Amino acid sequence: MQAVFQDPFSSLNPRMRVMEIISEPLVVHNMLSRRDRESRVVELLEIVGLGRDAARLYPHEFSGGQRQRLAIARALALNPALIILDEPVSALDVSIRAQVTNLLQDVQQEFGLSYLLIAHDLAIVQHMSNTIGVMYLGKLVEVAGSRELALKSLHPYTKALFSAALPADPDHAGDEMILSGEVPSPLNPPTGCRFHPRCPYAMPRCSEPEPQLKEVSPAIKSPATCIE
Repeated sequence: MQAVFQDPFSSLNPRMRVMEIISEPLVVHNMLSRRDRESRVVELLEIVGLGRDAARLYPHEFSGGQRQRLAIARALALNPALIILDEPVSALDVSIRAQVTNLLQDVQQEFGLSYLLIAHDLAIVQHMSNTIGVMYLGKLVEVAGSRELALKSLHPYTKALFSAALPADPDHAGDEMILSGEVPSPLNPPTGCRFHPRCPYAMPRCSEPEPQLKEVSPAIKSPATCIE
């Protein structure tokens, strides 16, 4: 398991050259000879769309999108089965996000990876995911296939999220759902359903023991965290 972090400007050591950054996992795990490690780094740089000349440079000599490509190359160094993507494009310019997103999908297809994508951008989540889990105050409130979640979401919080997202077609925007109140402190969450103080459909029983996820239709999956 490896990870690609949100901020490419702080996730790479500024005092190390790219060759050292990407080969460090191989050194830590005592894999390959020095010559083979250098060849592996060049191979990884080519996979993420950067040339071999990048290996001798420092992180500050790259743009944000290029740095995230370096982070992806580092994550691939050990041939992981799972990569955790923690907001992998949120720190990038809009024009670069699509390029990095497409790279992640190409890499996933080429190496048969599974991704656990953590993000708040519904467009990115829906574009990249097969299965989506929606969380509120640290608890899963709904899990479904990405298409079904967008078209037939059941939980009020999920509906509110999609209501707040910019519509693909401004002339056919959905019904607006505005939540009242503020998000409670996660250190002292509400009893029962954590969403009930802001839920427009709340009933007295919602403040009682915390509800458990259950399957309510064949298309709604059981709790899961891996996105393949």
